[in-house]
Amino acid sequence: MYAKLVVLVIKYCTVDQGSSKVFLLPKILSVIVRVIQKDAEEKKAAFSRKAYFRLFLNWLLDLGSPDPILDSSNFQIDLLAEISQSPSILFEVDGALKAKQIKADIDEYLKLS
Repeated sequence: MYAKLVVLVIKYCTVDQGSSKVFLLPKILSVIVRVIQKDAEEKKAAFSRKAYFRLFLNWLLDLGSPDPILDSSNFQIDLLAEISQSPSILFEVDGALKAKQIKADIDEYLKLS
């Protein structure tokens, strides 16, 4: 539940116009690292890493997954008509290289690499 809370705070918090939401992540990580260190020092051999591993794993999965609410605002870059058209090269590369008399040099370099 803590992992979900942190993800929700990072994704949905309102910040000042000049700052970014990303500034919260290092602060949250530094707090959890201090908690882990304190827990490890107090419990020594009885320290269990599984809960912290699960916490970081949940953060990784939740922060890396697309959010349908936030990503729906960007659901426009497939409705464009141009997306169905293949990109075209405006000039012939071989001709330009031959005109500059460097095609042979580039071919030789590519063979060596």
